[in-house]
Amino acid sequence: MSAILGENWMSPISSDATKSTYDLPWLRFATLCEIVNATFKTSIKKVQQPTADVYDPTLLVTYSSLTNTPVEDTVKQLQQTSSIKTMQNAIGAFHQRVLGSVDGWTDSGPQGGGFDIMSEGKVPAAGNRKVLMEVKMRWNTIKASDEHYTHQRLAEAVKHFGGHSEAVAYLAQIIPAKNRAYDEPWVVTGRTALEHVRSADGKTTYHLVTGQPTALEDLLKVLPHAFNHVLGKQNLPHLDFSNSVDVAILNERLTLALPTSSALPVE
Repeated sequence: MSAILGENWMSPISSDATKSTYDLPWLRFATLCEIVNATFKTSIKKVQQPTADVYDPTLLVTYSSLTNTPVEDTVKQLQQTSSIKTMQNAIGAFHQRVLGSVDGWTDSGPQGGGFDIMSEGKVPAAGNRKVLMEVKMRWNTIKASDEHYTHQRLAEAVKHFGGHSEAVAYLAQIIPAKNRAYDEPWVVTGRTALEHVRSADGKTTYHLVTGQPTALEDLLKVLPHAFNHVLGKQNLPHLDFSNSVDVAILNERLTLALPTSSALPVE
């Protein structure tokens, strides 16, 4: 199996991030850096300057006892956990901003209402219809109690744009439950499945929006360079994952998380 990431996929970048070395066919590297800086600003601050949060003493005792970890180290571990949670909350917004920055697409912003992004015109891969999309980091990001409302909201958005012959709505699940590619009606308990309210995995979503079958992997290859640039501009420390062991582990994680191909046909 060929490696998803090259040996030097996280080597330092040149000081001039406007050069096209890391430009994607559908996204300029400078734009990606701007998105990273804007989306992860809070995460960067939280990692670099951990807050002195007050943790439940029962949790401190329980974690320290069960893991045989000194209390001081337990506090640091909880700080890291809090930082990771902040990053996870930002990742959905990150993908929304990236996909909404593709030529021919519009980002509705954090208060987008019925959906996160939409195509400015009709998309051939979506039955030559306008696409309205809600973007989520994972398949289980929406609570079961909220799925009914989200499904209804997307169906109403399709009606607003001329009905199912003119528009189609998608729930994009960047990381699917299993590494399976899909583009199918979104099945929600208590709601009738509709052809024009669909769900798609991340790989298929990026293919649909960009027209590139490997767009998500391509983004992940250059994303470390964007972080290097953003953190470097702020004079903050950052890692160079050129270590072959790190690359191998990251390749393994990508293989487990993403399907091998998009659900859309490759033209």
